[in-house]
Amino acid sequence: MDAPDPTLFAARATAYSVLSLALQYPEGEVEDLLFGGWAEKALSGCLPELEELGYDSVEEFEKLLAALNADTDVSDLRKEYTRLFISAHPQLPCPPYESVYVSKEREVLSDEVSEILAILRGWGLGVSDDFRDLPEHVAVELELAAYLLEQVKLGIQEGDPEEAEKAEGDLRRLVEHLRRWVPAFSECVRRESKVGFYREVVTALSAYVEDEAGILGLP
Repeated sequence: MDAPDPTLFAARATAYSVLSLALQYPEGEVEDLLFGGWAEKALSGCLPELEELGYDSVEEFEKLLAALNADTDVSDLRKEYTRLFISAHPQLPCPPYESVYVSKEREVLSDEVSEILAILRGWGLGVSDDFRDLPEHVAVELELAAYLLEQVKLGIQEGDPEEAEKAEGDLRRLVEHLRRWVPAFSECVRRESKVGFYREVVTALSAYVEDEAGILGLP
């Protein structure tokens, strides 16, 4: 049996990283990476591998690429990001936190996300001080998925199947979490967003999570 191709794991990780970046507040380094060429180049570079894997989300990523290439007024994006995800009166339209969608109390840091925290701790990870948000934020979970795929790739390249298997197991558990709440979160953003960019992001996100569930063999 042929060994898995590490470039496919790297491509999957890149897609998660671009989605994570697109769901962070667009200023400073995030803005530069999103609209300064990195995100476009990274996403364009990984799409052939995702197509090779048979991912249906390629079509949605191509639409996201067009949105990244559009003449975007980032100040409008900041206002919309704040309204959707940070603060709005009388109620925040689409909180970007898992617990809101999976717990009965709809409060952050519920027992339902303890497994996410355990995965982070298990790899010696935490949330960057620069991020200043909760570990169950959608952007954190997506970047964690990217990290785990990089660990799978490293395990394969370095001949450490146990490490690769551990990372893939944690990724499987993480994608199970994403699959529980990303569809509702994405539908909320598609319904509530007044700008096309975030609608394209979450449409690609929900399609990608389903593709990842498929490749990981989730029922």
